[in-house]
Amino acid sequence: MLIESKNHVEAKFGSARKLTLYGQEKNGTTWSLCKMNMIFHDIYDSQVENGDTINEPKHIHQGELKRFDVVIANPPFSQNYGTDGMKFKERYHFWMPKKARQTSCLFST
Repeated sequence: MLIESKNHVEAKFGSARKLTLYGQEKNGTTWSLCKMNMIFHDIYDSQVENGDTINEPKHIHQGELKRFDVVIANPPFSQNYGTDGMKFKERYHFWMPKKARQTSCLFST
């Protein structure tokens, strides 16, 4: 998503020189691949962090969440998040539904 964002800015404005890309990925393997792809695509000013962006966002400025001009996201809808222990939980005015508990069912014919 970050590389395509850079490509979009270049296609629309002709240059992405003033663009800085920020990202955060929980999965260590995916994070490593992202860092490597930034280098392969000559993107040296990206700031991609490893960690859970919902529970513990890494892009902090002077003790507050960093603000961005544009945000794109691929939310982890399949995860069961709660607000207990979450840093900066006030950023969510509405909350995601909790994952339904699995129940066992027995069908007979």
